[in-house]
Amino acid sequence: MTKYAAILLISLSLAAPAYAESDGVRYKGVEFNVENDRQFVRVGGVHQPEGMDAYNKRYFDKLSRQIAAVQAQNEELKKAFEELKALVKASLSQQKVFVSEGGKA
Repeated sequence: MTKYAAILLISLSLAAPAYAESDGVRYKGVEFNVENDRQFVRVGGVHQPEGMDAYNKRYFDKLSRQIAAVQAQNEELKKAFEELKALVKASLSQQKVFVSEGGKA
């Protein structure tokens, strides 16, 4: 039994550095286990990470702005495509007129 206990203790001591390292965020000397982009606020004299509702609102507002920018680019591309299509159509109609006249300019 002591043989297995020794193996267990050795394996735990080797794994300890992985558990000792933290992915948290340090703020004013305190480490919080939160996302890196989370903002900190002062509530009642205590600094703490912003609430999930504020964090999610900020995240989805940013996402909504990005979606709106992509939609605006999409509309610009549609407009440019329609203009290009009209130019090609006009060019083709001029070529048909030229061909129907026997190639005389």
